[in-house]
Amino acid sequence: MIVDDVCTTGASTIQAIEAAREFGFTIEGVMCLVERQEAGGRAGVERAAAPAPFVSIFTASDVRREHMLQKNGMANAAHVVSVTCELCGRPAVTNTPRNRCAEHKA
Repeated sequence: MIVDDVCTTGASTIQAIEAAREFGFTIEGVMCLVERQEAGGRAGVERAAAPAPFVSIFTASDVRREHMLQKNGMANAAHVVSVTCELCGRPAVTNTPRNRCAEHKA
């Protein structure tokens, strides 16, 4: 399992995948804590990790949204982290290989 804190371009994650394979490790999955979607690194990481899945726990948008809630005095409110479909924003039912709703999971 390769774990990275932030995936922007994916270069460091890809480098870690390649290094692990060079040492004979089998990659069972790749996870990053925060995916910065605007940089488009997901596709490269998915290619490098294949056939292992790539999963991000949060997106930069999730972090920004939570920051604004904290900044606007909502710090004590209960927040539920939910994953939404990358294509339409509806609740995701799968995150392998990408966050997708029931309509887009195929």
